[in-house]
Amino acid sequence: MEDDLPKIDRWHSEPLDVHTWSDHPEIKKLCNDLYDAAGLTSVESKGKGNRNPKRTVKESLRVLILDLYVNWLKDPSLSIGFSKTKSVLAP
Repeated sequence: MEDDLPKIDRWHSEPLDVHTWSDHPEIKKLCNDLYDAAGLTSVESKGKGNRNPKRTVKESLRVLILDLYVNWLKDPSLSIGFSKTKSVLAP
């Protein structure tokens, strides 16, 4: 199975655009169906103390799906990258 997948060129990528958003009913339905099928309710964060997450898991899934789609329209071989550091980079 791994041999069937093309190699990912990490140098041919763009950062995840966290501002991608859509309120189209079709997108909402797709993301809700994926959310339910993947069983993501178990990873939904309750926040710590008075802190609430900026985005729910369902909203984050919508941003990811939309950004993947937008980048796929530009170039099907384009990858999406994101930083895994906990520090926030200053602008």
